[in-house]
Amino acid sequence: MPTNKISAKLARPAFGPLAPKHQSALPELLTLGQERLVETLSLALKKPDANQHLLVGYYSDIDEDLLVDAIQARFKISSAYVNQSTTKAKLIGTKESPGLIANTDLLVISAECLVRQKQIAKALLTEIQTGCQAVVMILGRIHWLDYLREQHEGINAGFPLVTELMHEITANSDNLQSYVDYLFQLANAAQVELADSAYPELMGYASWQCEHQQKLTLASRPLLNLIRQGQLFSEGQQVTGDDIGKAWTHRNYRVNVQQALSLQSFTEDFVRLKTQGLEVGQINALTVIDSQDFSYGEPARVTATVHYGDGEVADIERKSELGGNIHAKGMMILSACLYRIFGKDEPLHLNANIVFEQSYQEIDGDSASLAEYCALISAISEVPVNQELAVTGAIDQFGQVQAIGGVNEKVEGFYRLCQARGLSGQQGVLLPSSNIVQLHLDPEIVEAIEKEKFHLYAVDHIDQAIELLLGKSVGIADERGRFSEDSVYALVQARLEQLAGEIDEPLSIWQRLINKLT
Repeated sequence: MPTNKISAKLARPAFGPLAPKHQSALPELLTLGQERLVETLSLALKKPDANQHLLVGYYSDIDEDLLVDAIQARFKISSAYVNQSTTKAKLIGTKESPGLIANTDLLVISAECLVRQKQIAKALLTEIQTGCQAVVMILGRIHWLDYLREQHEGINAGFPLVTELMHEITANSDNLQSYVDYLFQLANAAQVELADSAYPELMGYASWQCEHQQKLTLASRPLLNLIRQGQLFSEGQQVTGDDIGKAWTHRNYRVNVQQALSLQSFTEDFVRLKTQGLEVGQINALTVIDSQDFSYGEPARVTATVHYGDGEVADIERKSELGGNIHAKGMMILSACLYRIFGKDEPLHLNANIVFEQSYQEIDGDSASLAEYCALISAISEVPVNQELAVTGAIDQFGQVQAIGGVNEKVEGFYRLCQARGLSGQQGVLLPSSNIVQLHLDPEIVEAIEKEKFHLYAVDHIDQAIELLLGKSVGIADERGRFSEDSVYALVQARLEQLAGEIDEPLSIWQRLINKLT
């Protein structure tokens, strides 16, 4: 039994039962994790006449209305939030009637709103320069703030207090109870009553959103959507964990048409890819297909061939203009790794071609470099690769395996194909050890791992991957750099020497006879 197998317990985070501590409307609890904003705003509100205004940006999907309500409740101040088309009279005021900027302690304005209304933004900057009673906070996604700065040079001077919203918190013992209270307040804002069983399910979803078992998202909008959709499945007054689970599953089902069609192309052999047997120079890599609403994993057949040459490892994707810059960098690192082991003292007399078969769109990223390296070693050594395994991982020049993105989608993509064809009990995925903390697999896959119908293997170095995929030891080099007999690397050395002409061809009968006579 391989020592680097990943257990079912590590394939998905588990959150124990927790109940909210505060079961009343306390919107200020929705500022959880936003210490940077809270501290910065405290400084500005302490001396509003100092003319220190805020630019607040975020990357994740935040419900701005709820955030503004939470700020107002926390600081117990009067505030106004402008997130749609407005007028100068309403915002700044007139001689007869003061505007919002004179009637509130805190004026929050959507960055998008100001980008779309340039004249309002100019009027706001002019008002700030002359001094105003309120603290003004421009709130929006980072790219809207960037647009605003490009449009108006005075933004940086007028809004010197720049801060960002935190998009996640650590799921430690100190934060778990606070996060449950945070979820309660979100549900309360949505007018939904949650059963205690709903909280672990929501926390699982929050962890999945972060792609990290020890993180919980602070992106309020996706959480609100799932809570509201859970209510659609509820048959009682409370939304349960089962309701949340059904809503999550149905959400994926609504947008996975392309995934279903992709799987069909494999099961009907329009795309050729083996999930059983042995093949030389052929390996199952894993890719991720992204769309706006859904991401899914798709296996890819990578092949490698070798012949006599000047040492070039050719990237066919790059040569056909279907490979991106990062993929090209990964191929160069792969070549460097090969030369580090076998070409320290002299050049390699081989050329290699590596390609993603039946790929008709751009390939980018370095997450297939481990698979490409193993396919190349198989092609040189002529030791076949186990087609029951798929592999993902980036490598460095020293053969260390590095983390990749989309690990859950990649594992699920290969599992779905193996499941559709019938699980053999030996199939599985090799992945970087550093990605274990990101695993958040479907319960069905976790169960298959637990029952040893499907397997996950963690690797830290290319040698571990080669031994798992080729079923043979890579060997140990002696002081002369020669690898132990009958190992994978010994076979590679022998083939390279053959290509370089360093191994004598067997003598013919006539040559042996002439040698005896002379």
